[in-house]
Amino acid sequence: MDWVRALDPAASFSLALVGSVAVMPVAVALGPRLGLSVPPRLFGRADRPVSYLGGAALALTICSVIPAAVGLSRGSAALVVGALAALTLGIVDDRAAGDVAPSVRLTVEGLVAAAVWVAGFRPEISGVLPVDLALTVFVLVASANAFNLLDNMDGVAGATAAV
Repeated sequence: MDWVRALDPAASFSLALVGSVAVMPVAVALGPRLGLSVPPRLFGRADRPVSYLGGAALALTICSVIPAAVGLSRGSAALVVGALAALTLGIVDDRAAGDVAPSVRLTVEGLVAAAVWVAGFRPEISGVLPVDLALTVFVLVASANAFNLLDNMDGVAGATAAV
């Protein structure tokens, strides 16, 4: 699949953008039907339930583009599987009304980040493998939790990710 490696960043971004725009209305409509939505809040801007599946639509679209963006490899497979594991954890947490313990979330996020590093996405920051592993895990877990915090405000996480 040499054509897969031919996609440049602009083409990969465009493919993910078009896919996300196409899938988002389905996620918005499906969330309330599956009980994966939050009712309008007293001080919120929404006047109807807000689907929890917007992030899932983005994640699934991006995961489908990753092999085209970085090529088919053990590393890209680990990235996709890790992203889907984190997505599943997020949906379970949303469904359980936040009852997944923070220690469980951090453990899963840390394992996913370490698996991505072990699979080959290894930024050489310090040149010392254990330090690079720790920094990579820290950045990925911190990023995941920063977006999780932003996700409490409708649309902010998606807009920030797009930027």
